[in-house]
Amino acid sequence: MTTGAIAEFGSPEDAALELELPLLGMVRSPADESGPIAPSYPADERTRREYHRAADRILLSPLSAKGSVGLIGDVSSLRRARIAADLSTLLAAEKTSILVDADLGGAHLSFDERGRSQEGLVDVLRYGVRSPRVVAPTQAPGLNLLPVGSGTVDFASTYGSDSTASLFAELRRTGDLVIVNGPDLSDLDTARPFLAEVAGWVLVHDFGASVAARTRELKEIFGADACVGVLAVVVERPPSEELHAPSSSEFLPPSLPPPIETTIEKEQVYEDVPSYRDAFEAAPPEEASPVRDFLEEAPTGEVPAEDVGSQGQPLEEDASHAEESPGGPFEPIRAVPPAPAEPPELEPPEELEPPEFKPPEFEPPEFKPPAALEPSEFKPPEFKPPEALEPSEFKPPEFKSPEALEPPEFKPP
Repeated sequence: MTTGAIAEFGSPEDAALELELPLLGMVRSPADESGPIAPSYPADERTRREYHRAADRILLSPLSAKGSVGLIGDVSSLRRARIAADLSTLLAAEKTSILVDADLGGAHLSFDERGRSQEGLVDVLRYGVRSPRVVAPTQAPGLNLLPVGSGTVDFASTYGSDSTASLFAELRRTGDLVIVNGPDLSDLDTARPFLAEVAGWVLVHDFGASVAARTRELKEIFGADACVGVLAVVVERPPSEELHAPSSSEFLPPSLPPPIETTIEKEQVYEDVPSYRDAFEAAPPEEASPVRDFLEEAPTGEVPAEDVGSQGQPLEEDASHAEESPGGPFEPIRAVPPAPAEPPELEPPEELEPPEFKPPEFEPPEFKPPAALEPSEFKPPEFKPPEALEPSEFKPPEFKSPEALEPPEFKPP
């Protein structure tokens, strides 16, 4: 046996690559380790998202099109039942599903969280109870459950019942997908006749509890063509071991040094301003400039060179600063800018009297009544009676009797 077959899986990705199977999802270990277990939506958003991802990949697998999928793995019976319940809840959101609890030794799945006697798989396989009587809906929409039912110790006769094939046929007619919570690995050989009716299998590997060699063996037992993928169960990390997500402050540039506090005096002063004479002394002698010519012609007896400002004005000491400073006047001497010119006084505008309003004079037009109409002379038309009609002379046509008619002369041919 090679070293790679003995070593454990380093990560869920390594397990999927080595087994050459799709990685369906990485769900966290269930926190509740008690039963009975009723199918319901996972409360944690991250866990629900991972189950959604696993459900989508299972439904896209061609094995799920055959109507049945099972869960098997080297995990505890209670943890596998919890995973089967959560996964079936998300699968039922897409297709009407029936969850079959085939773990006769565990029997953790129930319609609700109450522990009570109920009929189920054992009653169908051993006592001839029909599946419509024992299959009932759960609290999860679209999901029905077939629990273990009555307890039994004869696992071989139950798993090897002749009613297994007819049971799966009835379940496929009732729901779109049959999900089987597989037995414990210790009962795997005994349950082979029952497990042969399941089309595809999801290998559940619990990192930190499962043995990689047993997961590899399960793939060899069922065959790579009958494995849908690997569902990894990862241990919940404590908060101190969570991946560090850098905060927004870590992306900010280093803070700048604090600004230098400065005091703004009422009168702005200019210090260390080079004068024209300083520029003249710093310039090389052979270089000619208008500044040099101006300073050579300017009289220097009245104002010392060091007391000339940048504009050729005498510099004065600010007595207020000299009094405040313990060491005497400021050094170097500061130039005091001229005081700003006072704005001219504005005289308020004269009060304007509003113009007198005179309504326009309106003269109504003179009304002249219409002139009196003289009655017109109406003369009715003269009526003339029609002239007397003379009676016309009417002569009736002359009538001749048929006897007076002469017969036509007949000539033989």
